[in-house]
Amino acid sequence: MPIRSSAAEFRRRLPFGIGTVVGMLSVVLVVIVGAVLAIDRPAGNADHGFGQLRSYRAAPEDAWTLTDADLPGYLDTGGPIRVEEADDDIWLISYPIGLGRAFTTISRSTGRPLWQRPLDVGLGDCAFTTSGRLGCAVRLANPADGGLDEGFYLIDDAGNVTESAPRNDTARVAGVGSNFLRINDTGFRVTLSTPAGRTLWSRSFAAAVAADVNGTGGVEVTDHAVIVATVDGSYYLINRTDGTDTLACTSCTMRTYPTGLAVEYHQADARRVEIYPISTAGRIAGTPSTTIANAHLLRGSSVRPALTADNAVLADHGTYVVIDPRSGDSWKVDDPEASKAGARPCGTLLSVPRIDRSRVTLDLVDGSRIGEAPVPAHHEANIDNYGCVGSSGSTLIGSNGSRIAAFAADGGVVWQQNLGGSISVVDGFLVAARGTTLSVLRPN
Repeated sequence: MPIRSSAAEFRRRLPFGIGTVVGMLSVVLVVIVGAVLAIDRPAGNADHGFGQLRSYRAAPEDAWTLTDADLPGYLDTGGPIRVEEADDDIWLISYPIGLGRAFTTISRSTGRPLWQRPLDVGLGDCAFTTSGRLGCAVRLANPADGGLDEGFYLIDDAGNVTESAPRNDTARVAGVGSNFLRINDTGFRVTLSTPAGRTLWSRSFAAAVAADVNGTGGVEVTDHAVIVATVDGSYYLINRTDGTDTLACTSCTMRTYPTGLAVEYHQADARRVEIYPISTAGRIAGTPSTTIANAHLLRGSSVRPALTADNAVLADHGTYVVIDPRSGDSWKVDDPEASKAGARPCGTLLSVPRIDRSRVTLDLVDGSRIGEAPVPAHHEANIDNYGCVGSSGSTLIGSNGSRIAAFAADGGVVWQQNLGGSISVVDGFLVAARGTTLSVLRPN
């Protein structure tokens, strides 16, 4: 039975005080839990974000494959076919065409295009609002060839233009509630506009909005805020109502989780992680509930932030902390056999290596032990060689760029496949981009 302690007591011990080992799970890693009597879990099958995959506990086959032959004007010189967004059963995809990209929608179940013809936006962009309205900024080098004139267009379910407005130098688009966030050609100005083009607010940044950060395209939209990353390593948590900063930082990283926001500061003399809760209404607090000095976040798409100490090189074993940002509840791995490197948060799981290269898998929410894995027998069975894609139940799925593999909690390789491209996750589905094709792997 885990030993419980108050959140206040836990914070007094941070950062990562060695302390006395006070609890033990059989012969595996020690897990110290700070919790209340009940712990809220992330939503189950209804929520497939934060590394939570649909059921891939057995080797999947391709549900469908979209090829360049299905996409008029496709040219393989401008990057792969991409799923840009999902609006329930309708997926918005883009692909290279001439100078820029074309967009169309496809059926999630069949992969077939839903429009008679794609929309060539050139160097522009498209995005859905929360209500499912599609807006596209069109920026063609030569619209006289039959394409739309430069502008911002609303597109219906059949791919037809319903309304238009000036482009106003818009190059990138994101849906924010019922409106559109529009980033200008240089990337320095961000404007929130109604579908009809009326400006609600506009602001500039000292550096351009980043092209892509953690798969969010440099912009992440939450229920009540917009997170913007810029190329100079700054992050901004912006109030969606008026565009003002709720939080801004330089030389930092912001990562969202179902119950909060973690901000990691990278300055050598002030390294720390600050935790900000998200209310049940979806509002991110403007002040941190917890600050942990000399720590950094472990990388991986997951439902909870997992941290380890910056000065681990001076320690004789690894120490890890997992926190629920909303409640402040936490648990800790502090065992003499825990390795100082290689711990992997992924979906709802935390895989922690021992010094001898064996591993233990823990539930990321409450720290309970799920399984124990022996030393891997060969390279392809070593989870150290795979980055996190997500978790499916007690199975952790990873990719090394050329291969995707699923690992059971006991270390067994449940299934593996040669990838021949890149893997991404869309609404909990595994999506493989292989050269001039795009495939969805069918859940079990």
